[in-house]
Amino acid sequence: MSPQQKALFLPNKQGNFEIGSRSIPSPGAGQLLVKIQSAALNPIDYKIKDTGMFVTDYPAILGNDIAGIVEEVGEGVNNFRKGDRVLNLGLQIGACIALTVASFTAKIPSSKSFDSAATVPLGLDTALMGLYGNHFGAGITPPWTKSASGHESKKPIVILGGSSSVGSYAIQLARLSGFYPIITTASQSNEELVRNYGATHFFDRNVSGKQLKASIRKITDSPIEIVYDAISLPETQSVAWELLANNGTLVLTVSALVKEDEGKGRKVIQTLASPSLPQNQELYHSSWAVVEQWLSEGTIQPNKYEVLPNGLEVCLHPHPHQNPAEKQTEKSKEEDSQPHLGVLEEDDEFEEFEVADWDDSSTDLAHLKGAAPGVAKSAGDKLWEDNWDDDDIEDEFSVQLRNELSKAGKATGDPMQQ
Repeated sequence: MSPQQKALFLPNKQGNFEIGSRSIPSPGAGQLLVKIQSAALNPIDYKIKDTGMFVTDYPAILGNDIAGIVEEVGEGVNNFRKGDRVLNLGLQIGACIALTVASFTAKIPSSKSFDSAATVPLGLDTALMGLYGNHFGAGITPPWTKSASGHESKKPIVILGGSSSVGSYAIQLARLSGFYPIITTASQSNEELVRNYGATHFFDRNVSGKQLKASIRKITDSPIEIVYDAISLPETQSVAWELLANNGTLVLTVSALVKEDEGKGRKVIQTLASPSLPQNQELYHSSWAVVEQWLSEGTIQPNKYEVLPNGLEVCLHPHPHQNPAEKQTEKSKEEDSQPHLGVLEEDDEFEEFEVADWDDSSTDLAHLKGAAPGVAKSAGDKLWEDNWDDDDIEDEFSVQLRNELSKAGKATGDPMQQ
């Protein structure tokens, strides 16, 4: 029997999470096997659970963002070795050990914790693709490439939802690209936060589109050629569209509800942060190559986050194939690096998921929590509203996750650490 590990399964569509066992995979060519120390929750995780979108094969293991320690290196990987502290977009991270693609992995600087590093991958990738992607973005020249020459300098940009996961990284990338002014919206309580990221002008997210447009006119006479709507609710899309200049680009994190107009040449792009897509790989290969440097130099700051207790404590339980001496050695190494084992919630006003196609007909919203087919739209609206101002985001999801992991700890006879 192959070596086993604990994992968090979604057994069926719209089911409840369960702890089970799965085989520990072996890395293939170009892959790494990573022992997870911290994992970040993303909205796509609980939306898949609640609506059944995207996943067709069950039982399923969800998850994306991880930080951990390299356990094994696949063939052809020369820039990582066992014991390296890394962050990446993992494959099925609801387990203790996950496979990652080395090209989309970066080492964690000694100044950064596992927790903070785990908040980076998906948020940064989504912001990055929306700005620099040729297929799923505005297509501007990435500032880390040799061809970049500050040509975005003194051009204004508007980022709606600047304190969200994607919004915070969009602000920082806009700063790198030389945009000015960098105008953003957020809650009043997050003004200092978004200014620290690099926003030059802040507006409360509750102001109307007309008020925002009038205020921006006082800041700059230049046309707003790019609006990044990191929230992408119907009302924010409407505001963004109103702000956008002729021939401008609106970047969204979900499906467009506004319609492109032929006369003004404006276009709408739903970004898609998937490194596995061939058309995205060149951009992500180049960007992931500089992530370690960005974090080390403070060029990119990780998100705010909240640590959920007991999240990955289940990973501390020895695997059946592991002898006590090996376990003690690994534990000593972990204590030296002082990882905080926990599942992370990124602390945002609204959390976007990068591949969402919000189509009621394909996500079974008509049957969400027993709703009748005629109220599918209101059920979808309620899902969005619940995540608009979320200092306590994903609470029910987090509680269930914590409970399931706690059950797993009791089943093994080991106490869970708070």
